[in-house]
Amino acid sequence: MKRILFITVLSFISIYSYSQYATDAIRYSNMLHNGDARFMAMGGAFGALGANISGLSYNPAGIGLFRSGDASVTFAFTGSKNKAYYNFSLSKETERFFDITSAGVVLTSNNLNLSLGGGWNNVQIGFTFNQLKNFENTILISGNNDDDGIGQMFAVKANDYGGLYTTDLELAWDAYLIDFDEDEGEFYSLHPEEGIRQSKRIESWGGINELAITFGGNYNDKLFLGASIGIPILDYHEIAVYNETALNPDAPINENYYHSAYIRDALDTKGFGVNLKIGAIYKANDMLRFGVAFHTPTYYFDLSDTWDTEMQSDFNEESILSPIGEFEYQLNTPMKAIGSVAFVFNKFGLISLDYEYVDYSLAKFDSDTDDFSAENADIKDLLKATSNLRLGTEWKFMNFSVRGGYAMYGSPFEDDEFDGKKTSYSFGLGYKEKNYYFDMAWVRTKTDTQYYLYNYYEVATNPATIKNELTSLVFTFGFRF
Repeated sequence: MKRILFITVLSFISIYSYSQYATDAIRYSNMLHNGDARFMAMGGAFGALGANISGLSYNPAGIGLFRSGDASVTFAFTGSKNKAYYNFSLSKETERFFDITSAGVVLTSNNLNLSLGGGWNNVQIGFTFNQLKNFENTILISGNNDDDGIGQMFAVKANDYGGLYTTDLELAWDAYLIDFDEDEGEFYSLHPEEGIRQSKRIESWGGINELAITFGGNYNDKLFLGASIGIPILDYHEIAVYNETALNPDAPINENYYHSAYIRDALDTKGFGVNLKIGAIYKANDMLRFGVAFHTPTYYFDLSDTWDTEMQSDFNEESILSPIGEFEYQLNTPMKAIGSVAFVFNKFGLISLDYEYVDYSLAKFDSDTDDFSAENADIKDLLKATSNLRLGTEWKFMNFSVRGGYAMYGSPFEDDEFDGKKTSYSFGLGYKEKNYYFDMAWVRTKTDTQYYLYNYYEVATNPATIKNELTSLVFTFGFRF
């Protein structure tokens, strides 16, 4: 495959190194709840509530509960902490960033001067922007390895391939990470035999931002229907830098091993797609509401990757650069089904619950030039269906509201070793007047994952455990008209 000719499948540039394509499928399919401050404070559990601009990205039927025009904008301040445990060593990375996470406007039939009949009390149209995912993240892994170095992985791979038939192997040869024993007829590693200090820094940024247009209506204040056409815009960037250093720096440099090695991988992925969401909310009585929504697979019909690799050891004075690789392809993310229930206690408070089902093994890659059947089979083997839960509550005191939420996202990996489960806790406050409102939320999300610095059959490092913690302060300003 063209892409593999330019970059190692061992995925220096991915967080889960056993399959690049499974990693990509998860990266572009596995979403957390993102949106305005009220939505975030209540854990994203709006499937049966509606009347929230961010909630339209989950159940578009919620637009049917808007009785007047609404417009809002949301921004967030987020801090990220990563702790990496590798071979009894702890490494930490922190960063902070600012984002506009949601904006939109909803117009009702009253705003549009439409006359309705036949039981339709109102119809609505909404134009929204919602940040579905933020890729901003930095991970640092560092520790000692007394067993082998990355040259050993390249040597085993070259022997399996019967030569230097991929660009990463050619780079490893030119950078003097591996050599060939003519007597034995096999490649071997030039890594230091007395142990090495390994480190890897993975920095990513970008996001998936969705533009959507939503239509809906209110039938007799009992049934609320909606449909949304979404255009997600994907922008992902990653730079991964791997270093090895001999634990015995005073040993003489000779033909037997290098003292240090450096590998840098860069990846840029851009593109856009389209999806359809449909939903309904049924108001059984003043207290009880049910919601249901279905999301078609997002079809990313125009994804393009650009990448390159650089290697160097202290045997060569200049870095060895790969050609710049380019590849265009398509991706179908899995469909989603959401069921919701909400209990509304007059105008004093509410409790809401969403259940979401996603089968990540159904993600599929395709292209006009290559056959992805083997990669899609790997995705089916490595990924699985998962259940996600979102729980939220809100209680009102005059013009003020107090909110709380919890969300749990199940692991998409078939192998429990990689975990990937996410949990989120949130709290928020709101203030509302007749024509405007202000909301704020505090959200903390925790994720544990496993990561191999490199992994090729029998040559693999011990896994590093990555503990990520995201803390966001979210603010929304809105007005009604």
